Amino acid sequence: MCEVDWGLAANVVTAIATVGALIMAGVAAHWARDLSKAANRTSLDALAVNVLSEAARNVNTAMRAATSRNSYAESHLAREELSAMVSGVIQARESLDVISHDRRAIHAEVFRTMLSTDVIAELKAEVLLSLHDKAPNAQSAQLRQRQYSDARAFLGLPDESSDA
Repeated sequence: MCEVDWGLAANVVTAIATVGALIMAGVAAHWARDLSKAANRTSLDALAVNVLSEAARNVNTAMRAATSRNSYAESHLAREELSAMVSGVIQARESLDVISHDRRAIHAEVFRTMLSTDVIAELKAEVLLSLHDKAPNAQSAQLRQRQYSDARAFLGLPDESSDA
């Protein structure tokens, strides 16, 4: 009969268990890293949505205020509110560049859904801007055109302005 060396058998079993434990530790570390990345992404997405929600509220408020200006005497106020509206869109884009540049297109679409239809229509066609900006300073007119163009590009809107 063969005699079993239980000490050697215990060492072999211990070695196998150690290798198995190391493999499982590596798998667990990989899963932990993946979970950490997912949690980080979720956190950045939540931050982006919070920033965009606040920006959309400010943009929509400025647009409502600009829309309420219907006399020529209030044109300077309407221009300021339209400027605040388009600046809010540009600031949202810049915030997204800082928060999560790689998901900017997705977040831009989310932001676009938060904006009122009046904001979208104004950015596309510049109706109120042309109404209240009868004799613009050439330099400020170029700035406003560039801002509107940048806002349209960020939101993926077609350019329907009369200047296009």
